[in-house]
Amino acid sequence: VVSTQSTGTGQPKARESICQRVLDDNCVYSNSYPDLYSLYRAAPQFMLMLLRHALNQVVEIIKNRESQSYFSSLLDFSLTLCQQQESTLSDPGVFSAALFVSVSLEGNEQAEKVFAAIFKRVSAKDSSVKLTYLKEVAKSLTENSGKEPSDASKDRLNQLILVLSHNKIKDEDLPTVVPLIQRTEFGEMMLQALQGAS
Repeated sequence: VVSTQSTGTGQPKARESICQRVLDDNCVYSNSYPDLYSLYRAAPQFMLMLLRHALNQVVEIIKNRESQSYFSSLLDFSLTLCQQQESTLSDPGVFSAALFVSVSLEGNEQAEKVFAAIFKRVSAKDSSVKLTYLKEVAKSLTENSGKEPSDASKDRLNQLILVLSHNKIKDEDLPTVVPLIQRTEFGEMMLQALQGAS
């Protein structure tokens, strides 16, 4: 693991380069990523930056339907850190990327646990989750290259939209909410309920 000193400042490209080097050394070229978890308490801001970087790579691999030998290492590292440190989901970049991953991967136990943590955060009364976060993921799911996302993936997103709209959304926000709802049987039921309530 490279030194994390002096990573709190500097140019974004320099910080990204450091992140990539750490990920390369610990995820891409070896499976020593569990060693990184102990860094969180010592350098939480660096680890948050590293987590964003790893999740963004996972998202791109999923979007492009690539087959990368190091995908499982990046996935294990990023999702495990999200589980161990749920506070990382307060970061908008981490939240959006983790949400995309959790709704895109079916049958993945880690992704299901992360989605459960996200659902809990969205449904909390003091939740700071914004519609724009869900909008980004909805757009990514809809525009994702390759085959159409499954109804199960869309339904997960619909659940979050339903909870957020129930807790946070005013009538004047409905025109923003409706386009986010993914077209599934569950989504159609949501639309009918929203139209009935308006």
